[in-house]
Amino acid sequence: MKQEEIQVFINGTISYFAEVTGEKAELGIPYTKGPEQLLLDYSGHIGISGNRRGGLYITCPREMLAEITRKILLTDEVDDQSIFDMIGEIANTIGGNARTSFGSDFNISVPTIFKGKPSNFRIVLRTPVVVLPINWKGFQAYLVVGID
Repeated sequence: MKQEEIQVFINGTISYFAEVTGEKAELGIPYTKGPEQLLLDYSGHIGISGNRRGGLYITCPREMLAEITRKILLTDEVDDQSIFDMIGEIANTIGGNARTSFGSDFNISVPTIFKGKPSNFRIVLRTPVVVLPINWKGFQAYLVVGID
């Protein structure tokens, strides 16, 4: 991926956190990695097809997702279903923002969400895989993108 393509995902991620939570996320320096999975507590994967192929996923610690959910829903009660919905929403929004930049032939799937390391799901990414570290309110998460 070219630098300007990576910037699309950086801008989409920063925009998501600023607009939805009212608090800006800081993105660390992007780096490339091999095909091994980088997974935290919860992850949301988007498959990419059309004029580009591959996928992306965001992976976050549970407490970060709980904090975002509390901010959006204005509640102190956060259950696992709300956490699953939140990680799916974040992945879908970031993928949708990229689609706006890459055009209508950049097709995104419905998010696949999972907890921990899935044994029955293969995350589809194309190499090189770019990792975007996300820092928000002291939490560390990652957006991982692998498209051709």
